[in-house]
Amino acid sequence: MKLSNGEWTRDFNPFRSGANEHYVEGNAWQLTFFVPQDMPALSKIIGKAEFVKRLDWGFRQSEPWRYNGMNDQYWDYPVVQGNQQSMHFAFLFNWAGAPWLTQNGVVLLLSVTMEAALRMLILATKTRGK
Repeated sequence: MKLSNGEWTRDFNPFRSGANEHYVEGNAWQLTFFVPQDMPALSKIIGKAEFVKRLDWGFRQSEPWRYNGMNDQYWDYPVVQGNQQSMHFAFLFNWAGAPWLTQNGVVLLLSVTMEAALRMLILATKTRGK
């Protein structure tokens, strides 16, 4: 990352670049995918296989923390469903030709972050009409 004085940051790690030092409410890894105006171009530039690989890594890394940033340290986790920079991540697999991973990501996020709402929906569906 290039600093305002023209020098490059030493040992820059896009995953560990948050803490509101380089970025606000996110890190370079998260903000790489924050290009809602042209996701097809972003997936093409990164390469669809690499795009999917990176996103899949983010989901796997974040699952132990239930897709949440502990102690509001959202910059230390790739996929933080409660932070705007991550809320669309599950849907990005569609742009790289992997819709089954979008389906998987949505189910994971619903089951982990919205358990109570999901239980109520299932109960309502099962009891409908009885």
